[in-house]
Amino acid sequence: MLVSFRRVRPDEVDLLCELDVKIFGGDGFESPEDWEGLEIYFIVTDQEVVKIIDQQIVGSIAFRHHSDISENYEAEYPHLHNSLYLVSIGILLEKQGGGIGSMAMTWLIEYARKHEFTRIVSNARKSNLPSVKLHRKFGFETTCTIPKYYEKPDEDAVVMELNL
Repeated sequence: MLVSFRRVRPDEVDLLCELDVKIFGGDGFESPEDWEGLEIYFIVTDQEVVKIIDQQIVGSIAFRHHSDISENYEAEYPHLHNSLYLVSIGILLEKQGGGIGSMAMTWLIEYARKHEFTRIVSNARKSNLPSVKLHRKFGFETTCTIPKYYEKPDEDAVVMELNL
């Protein structure tokens, strides 16, 4: 299986919203306005079926240039030069466990280095152990916990950082 990353086109934002809600449920970005200011890519698998390439969107990755994490889910994101804030990385449940998340994280780190970022920061629900484990696998260190960052249900965010 080949994995590629394709920039989301403006006419695909509704599809992106549907995908995000399917992946994250109530935490998903369901409005096009939620994606404003982000650089967003679909994670696509390519499977050769009788000499025809079948592409399937299996996830997405979104990040904000020169930004740090906000103090809560609704707050403004502070400007921080050379910091790349990983807003979202999501893989469809039925496609998890096959290494796609690791390929996406590898791609993100290469992207950050190519664009001369010196830091990647991210956060996840404290209960999202697969996400926390993926970040740690790539050298991210937990820097702090933000109490009640998430709502519905209220939950702390684990903040993780990778210095490049």
